[in-house]
Amino acid sequence: MIKIISKKQNEKKKHWVTSCVLAALLALTPCVCAAPAENSGSTAMQNETSQTQTNSTENQNTAVQDAQQNQGTSDQQNKDTDVDTTQYYEIQSAVDNHKVLDISAGSVASGANLQIYSANNTEAQRFRFVKNSDGTYSIYTAVACRVLDVAGGNAKDSTNVWQYDPNCTVAQRWRITNNDDGTVTLVPAVAKASALDVAGGSSQNGTNVQIYKNNGTKAQKWILTSKGQIPNFRASEVMLCPSYTDNTVMDVSGGSSQNGANIQSYQFNETGAQKFNIKQNDDGSYSIINSINKKAIDVCGGSTQSGANVWLYAPNDTDAQKWIITQNGDEFSFKNRGSGLMLDVAGGSSASGANVQVYNQNGTAAQSWRTAFKDRTVTDSDNLGDSFTAMIKNVNGKVVAVSNGNAAIWVPNYTQTRAWTFVRNIDHSYTLSPLSNPDCALDIAGGADADGTNVQIYTKNRSAAQKFVIKKQGDGTYTLMPENSSTRVLDVYGNSSEENTNLDLYTANGTDAQLFKIEKVDAGKFKWTERKLVVDIAESQLGTHEGANNYTKYGVWYAGLVNNKSFEHGPWCAMFVSWCGAQAGVPSSVYYYHAYTPTGVQWYQNHNAWQWKDQYVPRAGDLVYYDWQYDGLVDHVGLVVNYQNGRITTVEGNYKDQVKSRYINARASSIFGYGVPKY
Repeated sequence: MIKIISKKQNEKKKHWVTSCVLAALLALTPCVCAAPAENSGSTAMQNETSQTQTNSTENQNTAVQDAQQNQGTSDQQNKDTDVDTTQYYEIQSAVDNHKVLDISAGSVASGANLQIYSANNTEAQRFRFVKNSDGTYSIYTAVACRVLDVAGGNAKDSTNVWQYDPNCTVAQRWRITNNDDGTVTLVPAVAKASALDVAGGSSQNGTNVQIYKNNGTKAQKWILTSKGQIPNFRASEVMLCPSYTDNTVMDVSGGSSQNGANIQSYQFNETGAQKFNIKQNDDGSYSIINSINKKAIDVCGGSTQSGANVWLYAPNDTDAQKWIITQNGDEFSFKNRGSGLMLDVAGGSSASGANVQVYNQNGTAAQSWRTAFKDRTVTDSDNLGDSFTAMIKNVNGKVVAVSNGNAAIWVPNYTQTRAWTFVRNIDHSYTLSPLSNPDCALDIAGGADADGTNVQIYTKNRSAAQKFVIKKQGDGTYTLMPENSSTRVLDVYGNSSEENTNLDLYTANGTDAQLFKIEKVDAGKFKWTERKLVVDIAESQLGTHEGANNYTKYGVWYAGLVNNKSFEHGPWCAMFVSWCGAQAGVPSSVYYYHAYTPTGVQWYQNHNAWQWKDQYVPRAGDLVYYDWQYDGLVDHVGLVVNYQNGRITTVEGNYKDQVKSRYINARASSIFGYGVPKY
């Protein structure tokens, strides 16, 4: 509870008749508001305001009569108290210390009712006080930046109190007087002998709040409790970033300055289309103004429908352009004053070009924003572009690829595991995602900063272990340093050039193991996964016949692999499927290279990559092993290229002296089982 400071005024008491006259004159005096009345975009609202002013005038005689009937009115100013206008307050009822003033349903609408309700620490129960030149206060609601208003300016008992657009009438002015028990009474300027009152003195949730003749009961006593400093969200040239991404920001589509230009979430590029000034309005709400063209973020047509589009429009002081900002830690939400809907990225998308809209409040990250200022801390990473696809090629000619969840070097090819999407973050670092799995990122295991730490592929989490500072070296190569280290860079383990050599983190030393070329490529060329590439390569060999004495290029390849020329003329079904995997760049540690089928079966079984035919549904890229003699000894192997309706299509080498396709039951008696490479 805040301390209410009494403001003692040493005025001499006047004759009570003089007091009555002064009270009547005050009721007739034009108001001087702390905040000017806003222009209403609604004719209905303008009419309501006019009606309020008319009713206020009609009730001036009533105010004089009330003053004449209450001799103590002239002493009221001696009990007035000052309120800290830099604080938000909860206004607690003395009827029940768990019940507070509340805007019904948390509505932003002008005309939303005032009630008492159990304290829940929401904006609907938070108020700020603005002092007027005559010593009264306007009481603004945090939920809608509107003011507490005596309906119609009526001074009669039981007149309702609601929130309403500021309109500079006495219906929106209140005196705050101290009581001896530490509570305060809120006295409406429109009816000085009355007080803000809980109807019937009830403590039930939803009980209406009204004005009623001052009677000193608990129904008219209130306790002001500070809920903290009123934040100041004013800012210049700020970027607004969806809370769940580090590389997209609010953006005016195409950098347009035209009314109706769409607002989107777009790849960070530091152009004027992405920089905004946040300006506070007189009513306490905020406008978001593009810093270049000076136009405002606006709800299309002032719509109150969830999903309504947000666009750019010339400032017009309507609620469609006013936003109520709430801070939660280092994140912010923007609620439209006209509809109560939240500024939202459609679908919570992180894609560049995702639409920005207003949507029902749902507490998701799509409605939470962070700010990035022009003087923010940034890394010294080189600028290679905002977003692009590239291969990361070590100076030894091998490229960084996804391999069993790790990052390793492999021969270049057009599988998606070899290409990476580079996205520039707001701090100028880069996040690298494999084309084969855009939901993951290149990652330093455990976020460790130690020599030998594994480099892996891991679900995107926006950590420093997934952000890289890329620095160009003198020879056109680059080093990649994760943000979680200031001394270590990506490194090919042991400076090896062997395929499937893993990447690790190691102290920068300028060796070839740490130097990479970043070669931009057309992502459209990388159409395959390794599984699909193996299948495509196998199908490309259909119709290939063996030469004299079983001579094949598959045997020649395997003979060179094991340095034994006898395999050039050997049975070649296993060497054929092994060759397909090698041509696709799949390592033997994943897709076993072999010439003897029983050895292949044993390897897959030992590596937990084997499936028996009875319950398994094979996939394209699996190896199918046959036992022609039903004696438990495997005789032949082929590659599955399709499965449909319980049957498989295969491509098999050394079947009737050629590469041939077959279409058979996936659980045929001749099938021994399936080798299942972990692509």
